[in-house]
Amino acid sequence: MHILHIDSSPRRESHSRRLSAAIVERLLEVAPGASIHRRDLGAQPLPHTLPDYAVALSTPATLAAPPEGSLDESERLIQEGAPPSCGPGHSMKARSPTMSRTKTKTAAGGTLPPIGSRITDTSVAPDDRAVRRWIGPEASGHWTALRRWIDATYPGVFEPEWLYGGKNRGWTLRYRQGRAFCTLVPEYGRLSAVVVLGRAEREKFEARRYAWRPSLVQLYDEARAYIDGKWLALTIASTDDLHEVMELLAMKRPAPSPGHPGPGKPRKTAAR
Repeated sequence: MHILHIDSSPRRESHSRRLSAAIVERLLEVAPGASIHRRDLGAQPLPHTLPDYAVALSTPATLAAPPEGSLDESERLIQEGAPPSCGPGHSMKARSPTMSRTKTKTAAGGTLPPIGSRITDTSVAPDDRAVRRWIGPEASGHWTALRRWIDATYPGVFEPEWLYGGKNRGWTLRYRQGRAFCTLVPEYGRLSAVVVLGRAEREKFEARRYAWRPSLVQLYDEARAYIDGKWLALTIASTDDLHEVMELLAMKRPAPSPGHPGPGKPRKTAAR
């Protein structure tokens, strides 16, 4: 057990300080080996929130790619609530119930990353080989198929861009041309895609509501609507999942017609 003991009263002998001390004492009786981290907000108040931090939390898009350094203080405070064994890059934040965080022992006695962990090495953006090793052979097939489909369906439209969203969100690959198209999220042992549906796309989705799989409809209904639309985080674990993501993207942005080439491609003109 790890105990984060927080006092906030400016008075040294307040009732709340005595109460929190009694609670910690009782917890230590139940778990004598528990570690404790103490933060006294009365004696050492936290600094005021900075503008960049507010910007980072304003939308899912800015949270996925926050201004550099804007979440450093937040990450440091999160670590105070984590057991010492968690170490850097881990936190006690609530996890999705669908994400397994159980560590697996290797044959050599090492520890594999938890399923769903992000790529967090900041030295360089991951290349295709690094992604394949991280997500595994099955997800690698979906990764290749989806990227090839995007390139073939929207030739010359997108220039995918790697974005680093901090230690908890890691690297993601964003497709964008004017507006966000989709973001691919390589996670340990699996692949996910984030698709944002604006007002027009939501109307298209609703018009075909009963043509989608029930699991996607449930995800859509439960997704929170932001200013820029509903953010759908889709795990691609099967061929059916892959095809549904492709269908969703094709609905979001129809493929350009032969008479309307993508950016950077010359328009054919009739000979005079």
